[in-house]
Amino acid sequence: MKDMILLDSELQNSNIRFYNEIVEQPQNSDTFRYYFLNSDNERVNNILVKNEIIAFSESNIIGDFKDNRKTLKLVLLITVILIATLVLVGVFLNLFG
Repeated sequence: MKDMILLDSELQNSNIRFYNEIVEQPQNSDTFRYYFLNSDNERVNNILVKNEIIAFSESNIIGDFKDNRKTLKLVLLITVILIATLVLVGVFLNLFG
């Protein structure tokens, strides 16, 4: 918790825009997750080193729910078109084959 307060303060003093959230973990060991721009990566690393804050780095890009919905709609559309095409081909072959 002490590191979280220190890091928040240092990021604000350095005018680095960020978002953080608490990720609840089992066994009473909460993790604090910070999000900031890639362009601020070096400045954040300098703050961590200067203040001896131990951090785990994750570079996983979290997908936006809206993007996932768009992808799902596209997959469903392609699936419907493919099934409709197969049905039409089957009907055509039965009529003229």
